[in-house]
Amino acid sequence: APVFATPAVCPVLGLAVYATVGGSVAALDLGTGEPRWTTLGSRAVFSSPALWPMNAEERVAAGPSGPSIPGGGCAGCSIGAPDRLVVVGAHDGRVTCRDARTGRRRWATFVGEAVGEAVGEGAAGV
Repeated sequence: APVFATPAVCPVLGLAVYATVGGSVAALDLGTGEPRWTTLGSRAVFSSPALWPMNAEERVAAGPSGPSIPGGGCAGCSIGAPDRLVVVGAHDGRVTCRDARTGRRRWATFVGEAVGEAVGEGAAGV
């Protein structure tokens, strides 16, 4: 399926993550270009994936307890650990968070409207 958005690059893990109009999200090895993981999807994605944390400065800016998350926590992940998360918004209004190392889904939620730009603080109502 076509890719309409810029991949997100994680130098720490050595991968580039992209999403397709067909709804798949995939990671490529930066050194070889070989696929690391791919998820199958059915929801069109026109936005670039977002990575958290992208670098050490962002982790410091978030503070020792991590970002402020409604409900007080991140289901399925440990903010204190050096997790790298990939967040992708889909055209059907669903935002999904995946483990950047494995592609395993951490959570998904419906935000009510199509997400058509990079997901991040203040973007697309998130």
